[in-house]
Amino acid sequence: MAKKSGTSFEDLRSAIQSRDFKPVYLLQGDEAWFIDELVSDFEKYTLEEHERDFNMSIFYGKDSSIEQVVSASQRFPMMAERQLVIVKEAQDLDGWRREADRDYLQKYCENATPTTVLVFAHKYKKLAGNTKVFKALAAVGEVFQAEKISQDRLPGWIVAQGNQKGINISQEVAFILSEYLGSDLSKVMHAIEKLQFTVGDTETITAAHVEKYIGISKDYNVFELQTAIASADHVKANQIMNYFAANQKEHPIYMTLGFLFSFYSKLMIYHGERDKSNNNVARKMKLPWHVVDSYRAAAANIPELKTMQNISVLRKYDKVVKGMAGGTMPMLDLHRQLIQELMN
Repeated sequence: MAKKSGTSFEDLRSAIQSRDFKPVYLLQGDEAWFIDELVSDFEKYTLEEHERDFNMSIFYGKDSSIEQVVSASQRFPMMAERQLVIVKEAQDLDGWRREADRDYLQKYCENATPTTVLVFAHKYKKLAGNTKVFKALAAVGEVFQAEKISQDRLPGWIVAQGNQKGINISQEVAFILSEYLGSDLSKVMHAIEKLQFTVGDTETITAAHVEKYIGISKDYNVFELQTAIASADHVKANQIMNYFAANQKEHPIYMTLGFLFSFYSKLMIYHGERDKSNNNVARKMKLPWHVVDSYRAAAANIPELKTMQNISVLRKYDKVVKGMAGGTMPMLDLHRQLIQELMN
């Protein structure tokens, strides 16, 4: 999860909402949602609404310089306890690449204006931790690492977010959302908020709710397809693939291929492990431990050699979909041929 050593996203958010501020913040890393949420909190809690016109300055990295940012930070607040300076898309600041600019910011950090809260929203990249400017930022303020949540931890995170919003999301639903929407937290949170608005806090969120309000069918989805393949249910697998072919917008084939590749890759890990205990296999496959039983059942029907062959099949169809294999095929025929090769 997003963290700095000893400081979680939740702890930093709590400090901001409690108006316990440091002079400088560097919010950096791959998960933009964490950074956006913290920036929103800074905008909401640093100043009262009537103070913002004169005491909040927002810069964008591509259009700004470190000199402009430091100059604004050195000003004193007007009829307020503090001022807020935010640099959005800070990774685009040219000054990070110039030693003179880095030194200029370093000197500011060493004598930061105590009534200024300066925030760098530095997405997708990280400043080198061994640079003087990084050390200066860390010494006077807070360096926050916004890390991607691993796939195996995402369902638990979804359940926790639901709890915070007062809705009860089951583990099954959390797993469906995590696998179907991926680790893009913006999409995940949009789905959670939609469920909160439409279902409310009076009942547990079910697969039926997800189908009705998010559009993920409880009967025709990649999880049911995986179950059908794992249990050698040819009829059900073909029904699902026909449904996917008829609803390509909601079920693009590249998504199906990616999901199945993940399934067979994890099944290959299961086959290769001598210690097939749930805890060990879950750790190796990076999945919640309670999901391992489904892979154990799949392994009984899909031997290791067939698993390897199916990974090759998926790679072949990936090239077909990308137009790298030559020729074209109607989408329905492509889906049917794929499932036949995987299950025969």
